[in-house]
Amino acid sequence: MEPRQGQIRSTEAMATLKALNASGIPVRGHNIFWGMDWHTPTWVTTFKQHDLQTAMDNRINNVVTMTRNYVRHWDVNNENLHGDFYE
Repeated sequence: MEPRQGQIRSTEAMATLKALNASGIPVRGHNIFWGMDWHTPTWVTTFKQHDLQTAMDNRINNVVTMTRNYVRHWDVNNENLHGDFYE
């Protein structure tokens, strides 16, 4: 959703969530982070620990706030047993 820092692309995702909800289909959010290197935006990989933590906190807050009332719950991290970028 954010291939470049600060350029969040959510129009299609939000339209899909709204359509699913309007049809009575419950939605579970899968995943806010994907710890595999090749699924991590390049701009994120340049951050030092403090800046990465801040970016992660912002992403969680933004995604959860944006999808509130459309997504029942979120998987925060995917592939955390063998993808360790966010650790």
